[in-house]
Amino acid sequence: MALHSFYYHDRRAPEQPLPLRERHLDATTAGNFAPFLTHRLHADGEGDALRFTLDTCEAAGERCRPMGWTTLSGQPTIGPLPAHYPLYFIKTDKSVMTDHNDIFNQKVRSFVFTVIDDVVRRALAGGVKAARGEGEPPLIASPERFAARMNALWSQMGSGAR
Repeated sequence: MALHSFYYHDRRAPEQPLPLRERHLDATTAGNFAPFLTHRLHADGEGDALRFTLDTCEAAGERCRPMGWTTLSGQPTIGPLPAHYPLYFIKTDKSVMTDHNDIFNQKVRSFVFTVIDDVVRRALAGGVKAARGEGEPPLIASPERFAARMNALWSQMGSGAR
């Protein structure tokens, strides 16, 4: 029986397929699989002056490239996403989360709170339309709106919550 080769594509050179082997899939987590990445979250500043930025991988370029031995190289192949795309893979760095054990820090919790707040607001505002993806697009579909909302929520939390 002949082995079938599978490929993935780098956004910068979509015409050139890169081989995808079983060992890649065995050692690469979804968050380090370059073709899946959609956004990059970064934080600048400290305390009340902290500001988050969320960029699409298209806008972030090399800053969205995953790193490490469990990484497939190349830029993500998922291009501009539809407004109601239900799945996002967001890369971050030490400005938001030091390592895997830092998952419950206030910055990450703020991110999760922003996502949940958006889902609840859209569901309450649009009801059935939102559930079918016909209402207002999620904030994450507009990185600028998402970052603005996250920064506003961060400011409202106050220094004592951090």
